[in-house]
Parts: sequence; C-alpha cells; structure tokens
Amino acid sequence: MSEKTMKSKQRILKSAKKLFASRGYKSTTIRDIANDVNLNSSLISYHFDGKEGLLKELISELYDSELPALSEVISRPVSNKDEFLVRLEIFMESNIKVGIKNWELVQIITNETYELSKIDGFNAANISSLQAFASFIESAQRVDVIRKEISCLRLADSIYALLVDQIKFWKLNKEHMNHDISKQDVRSKWITETLDIFIYGSIVR
Repeated sequence: MSEKTMKSKQRILKSAKKLFASRGYKSTTIRDIANDVNLNSSLISYHFDGKEGLLKELISELYDSELPALSEVISRPVSNKDEFLVRLEIFMESNIKVGIKNWELVQIITNETYELSKIDGFNAANISSLQAFASFIESAQRVDVIRKEISCLRLADSIYALLVDQIKFWKLNKEHMNHDISKQDVRSKWITETLDIFIYGSIVR
C-alpha cells in the first residue's frame, strides 16, 4: 500500500470517527465522510467496504491497540489485600486514561451498541473483558479479601459501568460540574471515592 493511500485511509478513519461520534452512525452517510475529507465516495467504499467496514476498523483499532495492556494489569491472581487494591487502582486509572484519549470512540461504542453487536467478535470481546475483570476480583475472594457472599461478576460490571459513565460524560461534567476526570487529582479522588463505596464495603473486615 502506497504512502498516499495510507494517508487517505487515515483521513477517512479520522473523519468517520468524528462524524459517527457527533452525528451518530445512522445519521452519517458515506457521502458526508467523503465531503468532509474531499474524496470520492467510491474510494471509501473500496477501501472499507462501506460504512459498516469503517465502524469495524475504528473499533478494531481501539481494541487491538489498547485492550491488551489493560488486560495485563488484571491477568494474574492476587495474593493479598494490598496487592489487590494497588492493581485495581492501576486498572481503573488506566481505563480512564485510555477512555479520555479515545473519547470519540467511547461515544461511538456507548451510543451504537446495536450496530456494533452485528460485528463479529464485538460482543465476545466485551464479555471476555468483563469475565477477566470478574476473575481478578474472584482471585481476591479466594484469598479472603472479598466477602464470599459478594457476586464478583456483578461487582465487576458495576465498576465498569461507572468507569464508562465517567468517560462518556467527561466533557459535560468538565463544563457543568467542574469535574474534569482528565486531571490527575480529580481522577485520583474519584477512584478513591469509588473504592470506598464499592470495594471497601465488599472487603472482609
């Protein structure tokens, strides 16, 4: 693939990401993207096999480049409470940083769940990520850090939901609530408060 073609594809992907996030997937046409980057519509269809191909490429870009590093933090079982809390904080911090960096993609993922569910592997990747997080919490439960009656899957799902909300509404919260999760001090305070609510109530005393 020539350098010119590579640059054209990157421009198309950047435009699609912007328009899908701001207008919505259904409301954005190939012609809209073509006009935005001043290219022929047929060229976009040729490179990406239509709008669904563009969406798939964008999501694959995020999942392939960012998820492996996030998963690594929780890939091994924990042996004690301190290790569990440290690694959990790192995991939450890393998720927020990745989400802010890829904010437009987070908007697409959260707003276009139905369309994304049609893409091979999307649901499986999300389920696998949730199960990996739940397994990490279960490893803490096995060494008597998390109370036995706590559902690790439900706890993992609740924390994930909070993380997604913080990222999704980042700009809104920053503008109207003076709560900018991209700032280290704000992010650290939120993580501490979330751990107080969700984790310390689940830990064996």
